Amino acid sequence: MKVREIMTSKPATCSPGDSVASALQRLWEDDCGILPVIEGDQVVGIVTDRDLAMALLFQGARPTELSIGKLPRNEVHSCSPEDETRTALEVMAKHQVRRLPVVEDGRLVGVVSLNDVALEAHSTHGSLERPTYEEVAKAFQAICTHRQQPVTV
Repeated sequence: MKVREIMTSKPATCSPGDSVASALQRLWEDDCGILPVIEGDQVVGIVTDRDLAMALLFQGARPTELSIGKLPRNEVHSCSPEDETRTALEVMAKHQVRRLPVVEDGRLVGVVSLNDVALEAHSTHGSLERPTYEEVAKAFQAICTHRQQPVTV
């Protein structure tokens, strides 16, 4: 099964000049957990609901006064709409992310989430089309594994 078949087309996005308040509003209205940050037609970052909450807490700014461009940029991990869903699962597991921007010719065409893949999974082995519940569970386990924290002295 290709990512194209299960991704969310036309996902909500934001730009570096948008305020955290407008990004939070977009997350709420679109019932999503990430916003790809778009500059021109390129994905230049990703912000999550957690990123926005932490930025507000640690920067002590009002949501209307803090712009997305002032937040630390996360590395963008993505997939292609022509990738198999198993490939997207592998990228999610490797980089411990639950959602991936789907990029074609350098432009955002969608977002695929662990939820999207899980809803299409099946219980038996042997299907080349769809991942199994076991494959989804293994990816989820990898995503949820605590990262090693640097030791500070």
